Amino acid sequence: METAAPSSSNGHFAWVIVNPDTPKFASGNRAQGTADENKTAVLGGLAFFGTYSVKDKVSYLKIERKHVSKLDRRRANAAHRFILAARF
Repeated sequence: METAAPSSSNGHFAWVIVNPDTPKFASGNRAQGTADENKTAVLGGLAFFGTYSVKDKVSYLKIERKHVSKLDRRRANAAHRFILAARF
């Protein structure tokens, strides 16, 4: 999985997780994807959005919104219940 987690100075973040093996759209344009291409693209990623704070060199993330497929909903709901912390 490939991950990107950009954050802003006003306390917001976006955490996007994408399967690097998800094939590209044959047309080269995701707006023109087939039903199967669209399904594969949606099932190949997760996204979380929310706020963060830093206290004593620990970063706390509060997930406020998420985009997940039905297949990954159980894992995403579990993550949504917790505040994630990472030491810097």
